[in-house]
Amino acid sequence: PYIKKYTEERELIVMLAVDVSASTFYGTNIGLKCDTLIELASVISFSAIKNNDKVGLLLFSDKVEKYIPPKKGKIHVLRVIRELISYKSNNKSTDIKLGLDHLHKVIKRKSIIFLLSDFFDISFHQSMKLINKKHDLINIEILDPAETNIFDLGFVKYNDEDSNTSYWLDTSNNKYRNDIDN
Repeated sequence: PYIKKYTEERELIVMLAVDVSASTFYGTNIGLKCDTLIELASVISFSAIKNNDKVGLLLFSDKVEKYIPPKKGKIHVLRVIRELISYKSNNKSTDIKLGLDHLHKVIKRKSIIFLLSDFFDISFHQSMKLINKKHDLINIEILDPAETNIFDLGFVKYNDEDSNTSYWLDTSNNKYRNDIDN
């Protein structure tokens, strides 16, 4: 008897679209959101090269900051991780639509796109629908618990890095805290 062993040969493209805007440099006792983004992107990258897939990177804020085309190999993945760790953006706001549109233009083959962001943007839904028709889009939202739960601390000064504004909030106001939490 003959035994035929079949090993599926697949060469997928794994693209990491990572938000590097100012809102990702927020964090409380758990750590900064950007550190979580880097850690998650690293795990995804090493999983991809273990499956012999190509890995690419797109860093975006309100513009396309950096694009690294997909390639195979451990050296390339280490370059991707090094770029993630060392890159510091000067731009403060987020434009997810711009990043998705750029990926739609440059990636020709069907790919798996991991979009890592806090999704503090409003104009990207149409671009998501369009790119999801051709590629597999996986959205991973990274949030800090302090962004979704407002605790009773009295008057607190908030700084909005995206718009460069600061304002005082009365966190002891139950009506306001319930509106934010819901």
